[in-house]
Amino acid sequence: MIESDLFDFTNPETFNNVQKWLQEIERYACETVHKLLVGNKCDLVSERKVSSDDAREFADQLNLVFLETSAKDSTNVEEAFSKMARSIKEKLED
Repeated sequence: MIESDLFDFTNPETFNNVQKWLQEIERYACETVHKLLVGNKCDLVSERKVSSDDAREFADQLNLVFLETSAKDSTNVEEAFSKMARSIKEKLED
């Protein structure tokens, strides 16, 4: 199973809700779930309310992969899917 927690860099409330979403994942998903933290709208630099450092620190604390993306200009969108696919493949090969 794959879970991606997505927050909006321009909306701190979405970042604040990530912990709650992770708790829901832990409650309802199998323990082998693959998780990825995605910060979207990285293209809106002047509107950013959540820093990359804060998001990366949060992800590091929870041992999550973190990516900054932009759906608008496709920054790292394909990379997010590729990272999850590689993670699943590596897990299956163990």
